[in-house]
Amino acid sequence: MKRLWNNKLIVKIFFSYLVLIILLSASFYFYSSAELKNFYIANLSERMERDAHLLNRLLPVEQQGADFDALCRRLGEDLALRITVIADDGKVLCDSSEASATMENHASRPEVIEALRSGLGNATRYSTTVQFEMLYHAFSQIRGGQKRIVRIAKPLREVESAIRANRASVLTGLFLAAAVGAI
Repeated sequence: MKRLWNNKLIVKIFFSYLVLIILLSASFYFYSSAELKNFYIANLSERMERDAHLLNRLLPVEQQGADFDALCRRLGEDLALRITVIADDGKVLCDSSEASATMENHASRPEVIEALRSGLGNATRYSTTVQFEMLYHAFSQIRGGQKRIVRIAKPLREVESAIRANRASVLTGLFLAAAVGAI
């Protein structure tokens, strides 16, 4: 009786199966990671939208400077958000992470441009101020004849750590399924 692995047809079928399993597993791995990130970002955006409506009622119109920074800092801590209020010319009126007086003009930020144009702006990008990727949600606020942008931001570290944990679980499951299938 011939040994099973000496049969070239069996070896070809096995390696074809192995390549197919690897391709399907890689596809599932990357697809599930992308879908999970989209899910987390959508949930985070919904929560940020609710927080933005709350801030719309809480933030005073006439205040700016160190007192306004302190108020934004307290609200930012309570809501676990970074809060930035920006005048329609791009000047930062308050920020919950930095002193507004030292911050550069924000008129060129994509979410600010979009909020000035349409009333609402969103972006996911790297923050040069706090040095990591953030999800931004900005909205135009008109009160007392003044127009300004209230921008809130949330770091994507939590999303990335959840995705890393999911990737490890998916990778382990795919490896075990491929090992059982190969046997």
